[in-house]
Amino acid sequence: MPTFMEKAGKVFCLAKGPNKEAVAAVHQKAGHPANELYEVNEGQ
Repeated sequence: MPTFMEKAGKVFCLAKGPNKEAVAAVHQKAGHPANELYEVNEGQ
């Protein structure tokens, strides 16, 4: 679910996966590598 901040030139994407590395790999394969990843836990 991408969220765009057009003026800042940023895109935020909420993704669910087994770990940070898996989410990074999916973005890399899609041609949209993530510059920063923030891991969060459900319910917190």
